[in-house]
Amino acid sequence: MTRYFMLVISMGMFCVGIKAQSYHSLSGFIHDEDGMPIAGATVVLKPSGEGTVSDSDGFYSIAALAGGSYAIEVSFLGFRSHRDTLIIQENTVYNITLNPIPVFLDIFEVSDNLIQRKSREAPLQLDIIDAAYLQQNLAGSFMKTLEKLPGLTQIEIGSGNSKPVIRGLGFNRVLVLENGIRHEGQQWGSDHGLEIDQHAVESVHITRGPASFLYGSDAIGGVVHIKQNYIPERNSIDGSLSFTGRTVNDLWGVSAAINGRKEDFYFKSRYTYNAYGDYRVPADSVNIYSYRWPLKNQRLRNTAGKEKAFHATAGMLKSNYSSRLIFSIVDNESGFFANARGLEPRNVDTTLHDKSHRDILLPSQKVRHLKLISQSVFNISLGTIEVDIGFQNNYREEYGAYTQHGYMPVKLPPPFSESPSMELMLDKNVFTGHLRYNINLGEKHEFTTGVSAEFQENKKGGWAFIIPDYRQQTASLFIYDKIQCNSNLQIHAGLRYDAGRLHTKSYSDWFETPVLDTEGDTIAFEYLTRAQARQRDFHNLSWALGASYNKGAISLKGHIGKSFRMPLANELSSNGVNYHNFRYEKGHASLSAETAYQLDLGFEYAVKQRSLRVSPFISYFPNYIYLTPSHRYDYLYGAGNQIFNYTQNQVWLAGGELFYTERITEKLTGALNAEYIYAYQMSGNKKGFSLPFTPPPSVLLSIDYHFNKVAFLTNSHMGINSRVTAPQERIVPPERKTEGYYIFNITAGTTVSFRKNTLNINFQINNLLNRKYMSHVNYYRLIGLPEAGRNFALHLQLPFKTNY
Repeated sequence: MTRYFMLVISMGMFCVGIKAQSYHSLSGFIHDEDGMPIAGATVVLKPSGEGTVSDSDGFYSIAALAGGSYAIEVSFLGFRSHRDTLIIQENTVYNITLNPIPVFLDIFEVSDNLIQRKSREAPLQLDIIDAAYLQQNLAGSFMKTLEKLPGLTQIEIGSGNSKPVIRGLGFNRVLVLENGIRHEGQQWGSDHGLEIDQHAVESVHITRGPASFLYGSDAIGGVVHIKQNYIPERNSIDGSLSFTGRTVNDLWGVSAAINGRKEDFYFKSRYTYNAYGDYRVPADSVNIYSYRWPLKNQRLRNTAGKEKAFHATAGMLKSNYSSRLIFSIVDNESGFFANARGLEPRNVDTTLHDKSHRDILLPSQKVRHLKLISQSVFNISLGTIEVDIGFQNNYREEYGAYTQHGYMPVKLPPPFSESPSMELMLDKNVFTGHLRYNINLGEKHEFTTGVSAEFQENKKGGWAFIIPDYRQQTASLFIYDKIQCNSNLQIHAGLRYDAGRLHTKSYSDWFETPVLDTEGDTIAFEYLTRAQARQRDFHNLSWALGASYNKGAISLKGHIGKSFRMPLANELSSNGVNYHNFRYEKGHASLSAETAYQLDLGFEYAVKQRSLRVSPFISYFPNYIYLTPSHRYDYLYGAGNQIFNYTQNQVWLAGGELFYTERITEKLTGALNAEYIYAYQMSGNKKGFSLPFTPPPSVLLSIDYHFNKVAFLTNSHMGINSRVTAPQERIVPPERKTEGYYIFNITAGTTVSFRKNTLNINFQINNLLNRKYMSHVNYYRLIGLPEAGRNFALHLQLPFKTNY
């Protein structure tokens, strides 16, 4: 431990008397024997272990390399590995041609594949998803695109918004990172989606299990890390033009990207626009709280929307440092199902809503998420210094028809009367800073230490109240070491200290309420205080210990650790009607920080023809925070809605994932993906029950066929998959049980080559049989709405590139 503290102290002294080394770069293109680019090929340099993956144009680049001799190995599924020895100096360009092999190799066979090696050596279950997978499975939202991955589901809000659920844990128990910075929106709301442009995602790292020792609060269930690390080739301009269409909601979209590089300077940019109408369900009517509502043309009225996103990156690459500035803004405007929100859904003007399936009327929302990130890496003789600085603004407006209830006036007074449909406004600013020092201790250690700090300020507006204004500050210090015991065994250890302060401001009603005086016989009128000004301090020591063992076809891993998250402002201080869920929510000011003790295990067997991966887990929460219904109803302020209280109980979760692939023939592959989660409350008035939104057991069966090259068609494939989901009968009242179901989906894709250009085509049919079913983790499932009906989706991508 003394040695570790000395290393932490040295972090503050690195700039004294340290001479920077001279660094170089390696780049080039990877093609097949016909000159076609190979996307997703893995490039690894030895003995340094540096590596990368080729992009859609076959281009690869590795920066910040010391000059000298390296062994290079390039591998890709279905091709013979390429091995050579290089002398790297200045900016070395090395182009590679891969030759096909007659037997189609499974990805798990390539033992030195960088992506697979990272996944197998990680102590937690890690999936690394590349751009090719994202393009082939592009869906209506980013998390929907990833739904085939084991242990990962999503809470869907309509057809264009969703948020991740990992192993039954969602909301603020799953951390979403974009380029190393936390994505901070209003993720506490069940109807608030993730403000991410999936067209701008270049790769995703999915970690299942506790990662608080690396990332701090909220990383209890896992981490979804979105990365955009592609760097254009020197003296080139490239990009792509994409078109997307979906029939279930008549979506059409376009996304255009242009990137370029001049010597050491590069830029990237992208603009995306999507517009969609009310989405279809396989039902002519729905029953909502004992009322039957017919659906015109099987469409959920007022679920249309439009999305706009812009991304820009400017970067600089030097021999001893690299830096980039990333700007993004995502705008979303969408409606909520008109018959399922507000206090008087019976008063909905269905004739007005049914005039057009593309207009956005009340109720609706507008969300804008702006993000600015600065990242720098400095190469020094003792390692590397990484500095990340981020700013975010999440601005949300929710609109709904004003309905008088309780002692609220019949008509809104100023200033609310100026915008009477402005139900709620939330304006959140977030400042984030990270400093990491990767210290070079030789081949046996990968040691990292760092500090982080974050400041949040959230302000509200509108005539509704659910949470007060608040400020939150957090700071942390962590150390992490990966020890290479021998060629097969790695030990991982991490320790992190977090401290946080949450200050909620007082809030009083804007209308007067009659109250009795202390004598009980005189009525006075007062502006009642809904939330008191409070300050809460939290601190936590997270730790983790893990190991991974890899030898031949066998991979074993284990991880045990403690993780935590701070209570949210709504959990501490909410006191009002949630118009999305027809309930009155009340916070609990004395909630403690939520902690969890978790054990993860992993076993993997992978040979040429087949692979098997099993990953069981168990988690214990001594103080799990969640919203539980009471027997009381609020008729004064809540319009008769049931009161739900935030509380803490002992909970344990157990389950796991199974993933099996079989190479049936040279071109035919089958796969089975299964997951199971069991939740149990050990205390409280819901003792013996499960947890809300716990996914039922499910199995995904798939079979894929890869075609030989035919004329101008390459990389052609076609597949069919079926998801079979069991009934979910272990619920928490007032949750409803959901029936089991099965659905079929079809996928197909190819690359068309013409002249020197290519066109990537991907096609999907979702819910092939147009079955009526409900997902237990869907937001609208609470009111009995089925999932979307049959959908045909087409995605076209036209990449381009020129050198100068």
